[in-house]
Amino acid sequence: MDFETILQIIYFLVPIAFANMSPVLVKKYFSSLAKPLDFNKTFLGERIFGDHKTWRGLLFGIIGGILGAYLQFFLSNTSFFKELSLVNFQTINVLAYGFLTGLGVIIGDTFGSFLKRRFKIPPGASFIPFDQIVAPLGAILFLLPLYKISFEYFLIALLISFFCHILIKWIGYSLKIEKEKW
Repeated sequence: MDFETILQIIYFLVPIAFANMSPVLVKKYFSSLAKPLDFNKTFLGERIFGDHKTWRGLLFGIIGGILGAYLQFFLSNTSFFKELSLVNFQTINVLAYGFLTGLGVIIGDTFGSFLKRRFKIPPGASFIPFDQIVAPLGAILFLLPLYKISFEYFLIALLISFFCHILIKWIGYSLKIEKEKW
């Protein structure tokens, strides 16, 4: 695995990162959309997803995925980013790509929340390795109709996501923005 391939995979993860960060960036706004996805319902005595998985997060996760995809689409007009991209943005439906990215991220993250509730892990508490990989895993699975990443790149993308998530959480914790180190 060479350095260029690693950069290409990191670049591939940009819309996924946009989709994953967007709900966090708007969590203090649009309070009318901050309604739980699970409608406060329970499953086997536990909330299905919890209060942190909201319609606001779903909407802005999708918007973040779309914005990240369109950013890459516009950048693909330059030779540097065109060569860096694993995705040929000239031949795919960029709106669908961004939508599926955002939806996949939020569904993946919501599935992780479902697992946390089953294992009695409190919201916001660390759940290694699931917290680090469910969002990109969801996005990649949802993107399969439009883009099929090789299995090798898929594994590397999950590994990069895992370490980047831990690094970002640690920085946030050091800056007293996050409550958990990982």
